[in-house]
Amino acid sequence: MIQYILAFIAGGVGTLVGGMEAFIIAGFVGMIGFILQLAGVDVTYYNTYAANIFFLPAVMFNGAGIATAYAALHHDVKGWQVTKTLAFTKDPLVLLVGCFGGLFGFIFYQLAAYLPFGVDQGAVSVIILALFGRFFLNKDRKMNRYNLEHLKDEKPSLWIYEILVAAGLSAASGYFCEVTGNYSLGFSVSAMFLLLGMIDPDFPATHQITMTAGYAMMVSHNIFIAIACGILAQIIFLLFVKVFNTDCGTHIDPPAVAIGFMSLIIFNVL
Repeated sequence: MIQYILAFIAGGVGTLVGGMEAFIIAGFVGMIGFILQLAGVDVTYYNTYAANIFFLPAVMFNGAGIATAYAALHHDVKGWQVTKTLAFTKDPLVLLVGCFGGLFGFIFYQLAAYLPFGVDQGAVSVIILALFGRFFLNKDRKMNRYNLEHLKDEKPSLWIYEILVAAGLSAASGYFCEVTGNYSLGFSVSAMFLLLGMIDPDFPATHQITMTAGYAMMVSHNIFIAIACGILAQIIFLLFVKVFNTDCGTHIDPPAVAIGFMSLIIFNVL
């Protein structure tokens, strides 16, 4: 019972903190746990209740995300503005929606473990709640058909740039994950670096690359497979951003979509 109470509270905290801020905190929590483990500290309790419940993105970020979608119907905030604290609303219903978002995010996270195929549980949870927000708490368009029609106009240099970035990050993440045995290490580092995105909005999200490369390395122990999977994750991420997130009413997390799709391939095909 305590785990569900913690998830309920964490969803509310995520609502007050903001979605991206909550995710950045999760990155620091993951890194602190890794450092404590290296120091020989027993991190069982820490991982069970802090890293894997309270600060879990499927809980805290989910709470903020669904609360933002709801708040956009009644307050001066856009449904996709998951970087914004909702404390300014002073609305108990917004807070409660966030609390229940955290609770159901954790429940979906748990249920994903019982699926008959391997997949990233957190990605499943984040996608389910985001889809609920898009279809039931959305007053704007659901997809960007304009970008879909103009994808062919993108310059080849953009795709080459993105592939090179993804290859480099995948190689680094795959290597360090293999050396340390912590295959979510790159994910935690990427989450922490999103702190720079609070300073400069153009700073890119990279956790879809580093998490995918970590998973690929965990399964294959082959750096070239890790690089290939990281590149594919980045391509999926970019396409999803343009068609289903840019100028749409609510936020469906593109990194979660990329991680979820690639984890299906990695866990069930490789």
